[in-house]
Amino acid sequence: MDHWDHRFVNGENDKDGVWSMETLDIGATGDPSKGVAAVSHNIDLLEYSLSPEKKAELEAADCRVEACWEEFDGPGHHLVLRFSRPCPLGGRESMNCEWMGYWAKDGKIIRDEETPVDETYLRNVLMHNTIERAHLAQVLPDLYEAMNK
Repeated sequence: MDHWDHRFVNGENDKDGVWSMETLDIGATGDPSKGVAAVSHNIDLLEYSLSPEKKAELEAADCRVEACWEEFDGPGHHLVLRFSRPCPLGGRESMNCEWMGYWAKDGKIIRDEETPVDETYLRNVLMHNTIERAHLAQVLPDLYEAMNK
């Protein structure tokens, strides 16, 4: 309910980033003009100390690790690390970590002191992400089944 629009920056693929418009108010405004425009850039973790051997080991264990940094219209950056692995009794476990006020470039993690963060924003991000994950758990099984037919 907070995702209003997403598109490839270059119109073809995620090489130059993915632009999005999101609100972080659990649909309270119902208005994309109140949202935050962002561009998410994928990070090659091999440039940030993930060894090819460890990457191959994770892939062999059906683990997925990826990262991105986000830039916003206005000040601010976020750094995101995502990891998922199979659960022993079925399904997958996913973990996301987000560092507000950091981004990545040329193999270095960079601090952005001008990233706006306050308690209201943090609360809204936590609620948004919690609801988003619960929603994904509801829709992904049907989506996977439909795509694998």
